[in-house]
Amino acid sequence: MDWLVFSYSLPTESRSSPRVTLWRRLRRLGAVSVAGGAQILPAREECKEAYDWLAQEVRQAGGEALVMCVAQFTGITDAQIIELFQRARAAEYEALAQEIAALHQALDAEGTSKTLDALQRLRRQYEAVARIDYFGCPSGAHVAASLVRIAE
Repeated sequence: MDWLVFSYSLPTESRSSPRVTLWRRLRRLGAVSVAGGAQILPAREECKEAYDWLAQEVRQAGGEALVMCVAQFTGITDAQIIELFQRARAAEYEALAQEIAALHQALDAEGTSKTLDALQRLRRQYEAVARIDYFGCPSGAHVAASLVRIAE
């Protein structure tokens, strides 16, 4: 399997703001980190485009960035990398599942409009996680089913 690897460095005298912004964007992309801090995504066109944009932003902040396409790693298998993605998404889905369970318990106690707003928010959160669920984490289907049950 082919992978995209994003490696970067920002100037040490730089404010923390560019670092935090970059970290948040990598997280929203669903990148996983391996030894040395390299960020990995599957080699898909939308991931390449996102990494190219990030590289440009790093360079504008005075840093250096490199985007690489890698066919194989030494020391870690494709299955292990996929497992990193699965664990990351499973944790996000679990957090959503807990919020959905709390909403389900509160259905009778709260007003309809408040419940609908909460349901919409949870749907948006689910869609954001599902968008970066590159390898179909099984937890995603459970969360989607829970959202459908609450909507009914």
